[in-house]
Amino acid sequence: MNEVMADPFVPYMWYSYFAGVAGLMLATWWLFRKYSELAQFCTVTVGAWLLTPVALSPDHPQMAPAFFVFVLDGIFTDQPIARAAWPLAVVWVAALLVSLLLRLAWNRWRKKKAEAPAAEAN
Repeated sequence: MNEVMADPFVPYMWYSYFAGVAGLMLATWWLFRKYSELAQFCTVTVGAWLLTPVALSPDHPQMAPAFFVFVLDGIFTDQPIARAAWPLAVVWVAALLVSLLLRLAWNRWRKKKAEAPAAEAN
């Protein structure tokens, strides 16, 4: 077992990171809540960018948020940033598509629910 996984504080660091990301997503939604589509896009973007994991380096299998690996590799190393950019882009697009499909399904369900009492009244 490597020494990183033997550190008993690693899970607590990840728990606090997830709590921070959840708070940031809530703050993003709160900031844009009057513009529903923009709020959804920004909240999903923040979640996807900050929660997509990637290995720190090809030699070091410990996972880190892909956004930070992408930025820090671009600034401080000569490693290609595409190794973090591709997973980040794929997860971001997939999350946006899933959120769009869920929004369309939710709107369709609400529309059917609103039409049902109107049809019964006639």
